[in-house]
Parts: sequence; structure tokens; C-alpha cells
Amino acid sequence: MRLAILTPNLPPIACGLADHSRLLGAALMDCAHEVTLIGKNGSPRAAFASGWRGGATLWNGSSPGLLDLLGGDPPDCLFVQLSGYGYSRWGAPLELAKALRKVGTEFARMQLAICVHETHCDAWQLGLKGLLLSWWQKHTVGAVVRSADIVFATIPTWRDRCIECYGIDPVRIQILPLGASFPFMEATPALRQMWRANLGLAASDKVALALGRWDTQRSALERFEAPLAKALMRGEVTQVVALGGESPDLPRWAKEWVSRPEWVGRLRFLGPQTAERVAESVAAADIGLVPTPFHLWEKSTVAKAFQQADVTIWVCEEGSTHRVLKDQRAVPTWPELGGWVSDRLQQ
Repeated sequence: MRLAILTPNLPPIACGLADHSRLLGAALMDCAHEVTLIGKNGSPRAAFASGWRGGATLWNGSSPGLLDLLGGDPPDCLFVQLSGYGYSRWGAPLELAKALRKVGTEFARMQLAICVHETHCDAWQLGLKGLLLSWWQKHTVGAVVRSADIVFATIPTWRDRCIECYGIDPVRIQILPLGASFPFMEATPALRQMWRANLGLAASDKVALALGRWDTQRSALERFEAPLAKALMRGEVTQVVALGGESPDLPRWAKEWVSRPEWVGRLRFLGPQTAERVAESVAAADIGLVPTPFHLWEKSTVAKAFQQADVTIWVCEEGSTHRVLKDQRAVPTWPELGGWVSDRLQQ
């Protein structure tokens, strides 16, 4: 089977949808499918240089552009990674909806699958323009989802919203849970001590870890600032480590944080690291900081990485409160997810 995965960003751009496309695409190739990534942003050359072994091309965002990319020898399936903000700064993917409508007309035999990573926002989330913009997002996102032959939703909340708000028949939509973006490292006591030493941490340290892009790290620190301060005062946390980022250069906000008297010697930003180093750091941590709202925490691949490593997770709630999770359900592996998707696309 030949598949094209349409994604807002090509790897190695650091974002959830690029990681999901890369990891799921690789798993589908391991199932003997031919996979091409079609990205709205990024560079095919950079994708190949980062280790992507399938096809890769860039989409200009227009309907004719997508038809040209698919024409000639169209794939058997177009798999769309849907997050409204990935295709429009306002979260309303109007051009994507138009393009998919034309694709459905031009390539009637090609299967169209939509994987819903985000839906529309509620009016209260969008400020002064909330009522109008929420309605517009709902209209355009719904048009994209309704164009699909099969719909996947990454969390139950998105599945329910697709049914209730977009009119999707429940038999056409299934949950496709997220896997972890980083490999699992078995943490024996000796290895854990060594990984902590590599991070400049003592065996006795109680470590809270923030992980992801710079803005994700910032959200985690801002949302957990009050509970972290209390935990540091009580000795329940002794070190806060932030890992990741789009470049090794520390943003201005991070320099400001480490200069605060209350954080000196207690907070460190380590910048981008290899996937193996990140996995070691996750396994060496005591607490994982997840800034995703509690009712949506399962959509976070960072949360999945902490869950996979059996690390206690802090998830934010309203204001400065948080919820502590110790979820021991098994996180699906990417080979498992690839095989599951493969079976359903071929049914």
C-alpha cells in the first residue's frame, strides 16, 4: 500500500505532529508500506539528513499544489494530520478543507484518513473575537473531518467532539492513542545513578523535569511555579531540570528565570539533546512536568514519555493548582500503532 502523510511540519522540526508523522510513518514502512511525507513547512533535504527514509516533499498550501503533488501516480491513501493551527494562524484550516474537497473529486478511488490531533477552540479560549473565531474554526475543522473515509482521534475528548460537533458517525471514528516521542530506557539503579551523574545530579536529588520546545518548557515552569516553590521549600523537590528547545541558545525568558534568587542553583536549562539522552533523563527523573490541561493530558507525547518510564506526572489544572498522576497503563509502541493503523486502512 502506498501512503502519503500530510503534515504541517516535516521532521526534524520539533513539534508533536512532525514527530507523530515521522514515527508512525516509519512504523508503517516496517509494515511493508511505501510512505511519503508531504509537509506545509520544512525542508525535504533536512528531513532526509535527519534520518527519514521514506519520500518527502513540500506543499505550498494551495488546492492546485496538493492536486499536483498527488497527481500522476496518486497514493492509495492520504493520511492527514489535523491540527487547525498547523494549517492556519487562526486555527481555521479553510484552504485545507478546500483542497481535500477537490482531492476527493479528482481522486475518487484514493482513501482519505484524517487523524484529529486538535479540534476547534471554545469561544472563551479566544478572547474578544472568541464567538466569531470559534464558530469559524468549528466550520472549517468540521469540513476537513467530514471529508474523510475514516477518522482517527488521538484522545476520547476529540472523538466525542467529532461526533457531537461535526456529525461524524461513531462507526467511522476510532481512537488512535499516542505513543511516546522518545525511546524507553530500562532504569536499573546503577544506570539511573550514572544518568543522574551525567546531568550533574546527586543520587539523593529529587528531580522535576520539564521537557519539549522552549515554549513548552516555559509553560511548564510558569504553570507549576507555585507548587514547585512549595515543593522546594519542603525538600520534596531539590532540582528542576529543563530539557529541549529549538536551538542551543537560551531564550531571554530562560536567562531571566535562572537569575532569580529563588531559582539560583535549583534550575538548569540543558538545551537540545539527543533522543537517547532525553530518554535517559526521563528515566532519571522523579517528577515529570506536563503543562497540558488535565482533561487533555493524554494528547501530550511528553506525558506519554513520563508514563512509559513510570515517572510521577504533574498535570496542570486551573490557576496554580495541579494534579499528580501515576498512570501505569502500558503506552503503545510505534510498531504496535503502525500495525494497528495498517490493519484498519486495509479493511
